[in-house]
Amino acid sequence: LLHFVASAHPLFENYRQMAKMLREDMPKVALAIARKVAGEALNENAAATIESIAERCVTSMLGEASLTVVAHESITSSLEKRLNEIVSKHSPGMIVQVITNASIPVSDCKIQWKQGAFIRDTQKIWQDIEQAVGNLSASAAFDATKDMEKLENQVNNPEVPVATTEQPTSQKE
Repeated sequence: LLHFVASAHPLFENYRQMAKMLREDMPKVALAIARKVAGEALNENAAATIESIAERCVTSMLGEASLTVVAHESITSSLEKRLNEIVSKHSPGMIVQVITNASIPVSDCKIQWKQGAFIRDTQKIWQDIEQAVGNLSASAAFDATKDMEKLENQVNNPEVPVATTEQPTSQKE
């Protein structure tokens, strides 16, 4: 039995490294795929998304005298036209100013009013998602190590009962 345990140790170590790598890398691969797909979708639908955000601001801030929207130059003319339509319908007294900013990403915007602002910053959103994925990867690596230690302990100490996660079933009397 000791010979078997000694010969199985390299297998466990290889499996531990592989399981750890998979648990660390899978979230990162999923994030890379999501970033590629979402990045293209964000740019393709930027005007509609920003129009929707600005429309919600206009319709929910009925008491505001003015609203300033900063957006990429490629969408400001259509955005300004759409917002003027919305303002004339929902908030005729509101002044909406659309400012062109060539340096802002097409999928981002900044909407300002007297008491606050809304900023859509996709770079910041991706940073937050990357941080969450990094935390998930670290947690997964810790779990993989812990699982392998349990498995090795069970192989190295066969007299220790194997813990299961199944609930005992009750028998009918």
